[in-house]
Amino acid sequence: MSGAIWKIGLVEDHPGFRDELFEMLSRDVENQVEAFRSAEEFLASGSRSTFDLLLLDLLLPNMSGLDCIAEIRAAGEWPTIVVLTSINSEENIFRALMLGATGFILKSEMENLPNLIRILKEGGAVMSPTIALRVAKSFQRTPPAESVESDLTRREKQILDELIRGRTEKEVADLFQLSVHTVRTHVKNIYSKLAVTSRVGLMRKAKDIGLL
Repeated sequence: MSGAIWKIGLVEDHPGFRDELFEMLSRDVENQVEAFRSAEEFLASGSRSTFDLLLLDLLLPNMSGLDCIAEIRAAGEWPTIVVLTSINSEENIFRALMLGATGFILKSEMENLPNLIRILKEGGAVMSPTIALRVAKSFQRTPPAESVESDLTRREKQILDELIRGRTEKEVADLFQLSVHTVRTHVKNIYSKLAVTSRVGLMRKAKDIGLL
């Protein structure tokens, strides 16, 4: 990929950090960088489908980075998406990756960003060391389990599939034309049958029983 211009979109609401990243990325003559202050501004851009790489903050005003990823993928657009964040919660990590993010970088570990960009240009995926360790440990905490998927009802299996894809309870309710209360009841039953207490635990169990 060396010698080719890479068009990079940067979505970050903090002006100082946005300017710092813009300057850092623009030092490489092979990068063409365009910055946006919000997910809405990026999605409204006429050039959004032309980006090779999108560096996307998670905590944005109004629309979140996660919702932005979902909308991009729903539109059938497949730029490389790398999430930038100061919060390394497991739920955010797994949902971002399930929605189609290629990488996850902590803002406190951005000094190696130029090298990470080169890895992405060569077709690789990137993850901050802190995030990579968090992901590895999350899978190690749960021992292999026998499949309990057969204990779920047909509707519970449908809802489980959508939760694994990263949909929220409201999105699931809209998809199946159910009330949010009904979906939450199904989710409570799914959690009980799979012996989990959180979305992160659900993702780990889904991997254990072969759904991921």
